[in-house]
Amino acid sequence: MEGSNSLAEEAKPWLENCAKPEVQKAKQIAYEMGSGKLQVVYNSTTEQDDQPKILPQVIASICVAAFHIVVGISMAFSAVMVPQLDQGVAGLHIGKESSSWLVSILVLMAPVGAILAGLIMDNVGRLNTIRLAALPAAVGFIMIASGQSYGMLFAGRLIAGIASSMGTSPAVVYITEVGSPRVRGSLISMCPTLASLGMVIAYSEGYFFTWRTVAWLTLGYIALSVLVISVWIPESPLWLVARGRVDEAERSLKWLSGKNSRLPARQLAMMVKSQDMKALVVAGFFERFRTFLTPAGYKPLAIICGLFVFQQFAGIYSTLFYAVTFFEDIGSGLDPALSTILMGLVRFIMSMCNTGMLKKFGRRPLCMISGCGMAVCLTMSGIFTWKIVNEGMEGVSWIPVTCILLYVVTSMLGPFDHAVSCVVLQAWKA
Repeated sequence: MEGSNSLAEEAKPWLENCAKPEVQKAKQIAYEMGSGKLQVVYNSTTEQDDQPKILPQVIASICVAAFHIVVGISMAFSAVMVPQLDQGVAGLHIGKESSSWLVSILVLMAPVGAILAGLIMDNVGRLNTIRLAALPAAVGFIMIASGQSYGMLFAGRLIAGIASSMGTSPAVVYITEVGSPRVRGSLISMCPTLASLGMVIAYSEGYFFTWRTVAWLTLGYIALSVLVISVWIPESPLWLVARGRVDEAERSLKWLSGKNSRLPARQLAMMVKSQDMKALVVAGFFERFRTFLTPAGYKPLAIICGLFVFQQFAGIYSTLFYAVTFFEDIGSGLDPALSTILMGLVRFIMSMCNTGMLKKFGRRPLCMISGCGMAVCLTMSGIFTWKIVNEGMEGVSWIPVTCILLYVVTSMLGPFDHAVSCVVLQAWKA
């Protein structure tokens, strides 16, 4: 009992020194509950730690990552829209230079959305940030669906690009905070898996409908992503504790771990004691920014940025954006739209396989295999595509098609983005 009292005394000062009004208001109940829970940590040392239930975490991860379906549709939408615009479908025709801007503006706006998400996520919560991202996403696709000029389409793609990146980061952070370490990597893989599903949906809808209809249909997926996070899952308990809302955090932990489990009490105690909570509650923007000037801050940031730079320059998104145009240029004899759907299905299947491979083989080997495989496949595809287009080589169109499919396969082997970001984030927080 002496250990629990001393631990409670250690946790009390930073709760009393919190400067934020909402935390001051809730500090007494936070301390009282926290000190009570802290006793559980020491009273239960002779008991076996029960593991949290996996099913609630899986449900929460799927729900919070549902917005990635919209992100996948946004990325694949240009592969549907650009070829139809070249053909004058839906009463609008633009040149190749203008269409290239429609494709690239989505990616160019990604940093803007990510910065916005980072600025507001700690203030309004992870789930509320996704809800806010749904608003510009809906506005963007309405502008695209109803636009009668290039300016309207461009503005719609710009807004949709901001919304896409704004809605992805909160999902990754949420899963990182609620997922158990033994399954966290697999749960994080839900994000690229659902993004791949969104691409398959966009490619498939583009085979049957015009790009305007696809844009209107996307509004349903936006509404669905907001509905599932509003009805089924609680807010991140880590964020709730940081805001002094300990009662809500306890309910959230019980939902995630099971109401009959003793684990939520111990988790809540550790969250109240955690120095991470102290940093989130007490430190302002500039204090948090200074943490990136330390090795514990800039090294994880450098790793994440380096991996994302390699991913971008590996050309995977250019391939996805111009998939239909690519299959048309090489003259493979296959329907370009069907070939694109096949490519999307391959990506979706491999993203599901990647969930299991992460646990079995680890991240570093898969990253290396993925990078080397992508380089070989894209080089071979580029050589034969150049020969087909410029030298008129015949009978080899199946080679670049096969290489592109293998390129997509190898691109999904490596956890270049969310899974590695999750691990680096946890290492930085530790």
